[in-house]
Amino acid sequence: MKIFHVSQIQNNNYDTFSDFVVVAKDADTAKNTHPNGYRINWARMKRCKSKYQKYLDDIEGKVDFCDDCQYYSDRCDSWAVDPEYVTVHHIGDANKGYKKTTIICTSFNAG
Repeated sequence: MKIFHVSQIQNNNYDTFSDFVVVAKDADTAKNTHPNGYRINWARMKRCKSKYQKYLDDIEGKVDFCDDCQYYSDRCDSWAVDPEYVTVHHIGDANKGYKKTTIICTSFNAG
């Protein structure tokens, strides 16, 4: 297992994650991990972002941010919705005690 620093440049307002450190087997796994620790479904994130944009376009509408968000920080606007905006850097090797993808720390810009 390796240690990666993962950052994004797509959503950088309040209530967003800017970056995180994760233990993962490879860079692809790190890139496809949300700062909350689950594997990202990029298609779902894009659908969610589309709903969110509809909400912004019509504030009177009663559109949820996404149907399956467990926490406020799971909202589609809390992290990148396109992997093109996610950067991964290998920063070291994890000790042998890590057997699965594990978030070490995150940076969340609360507002």
